[in-house]
Amino acid sequence: MATVQEEVTFGGAITGTYAIKPQIGIALDVTFAHQPGVPDEITFELGKGPTINYGPNFHPKLSDGLVEAAKALEMAWQMEPSPRPGGTDAYAIQISHEGIPAALVSIPVRNMHTPVETAAIKDIERAGRLVAAFISRLDENSMAKLAWDLGLEPV
Repeated sequence: MATVQEEVTFGGAITGTYAIKPQIGIALDVTFAHQPGVPDEITFELGKGPTINYGPNFHPKLSDGLVEAAKALEMAWQMEPSPRPGGTDAYAIQISHEGIPAALVSIPVRNMHTPVETAAIKDIERAGRLVAAFISRLDENSMAKLAWDLGLEPV
């Protein structure tokens, strides 16, 4: 689905997730590229591939699956640690219903939220190929693979 209002209320992602009730959600967004005035520890290289996010609002097995898909494509990618809930549609998806396993793939951009945002076309293309490759790897057992293995006996 394409969404609206991500910057203000997550309205599109929340209502869309409630309407569709997907089994998983992968949000595509942007992240900060290296640029003056933005700390290096929260920025990523233009042209070095999309970022794959890891953190409390992203299902680790989905993030790992995206990494596996990138490696299978021999595609450049960057890991983006996200230690707190972020302002992306992935957060809105993840907290909807009983919780939807969510992942986030981001494209580095300079001058975010301005009329002169700058991105590397190959990062945009790679993000699309990455998500398509990940989806093509899903099968009837994919949801079972997302379950946590806690070593507990079924009741």
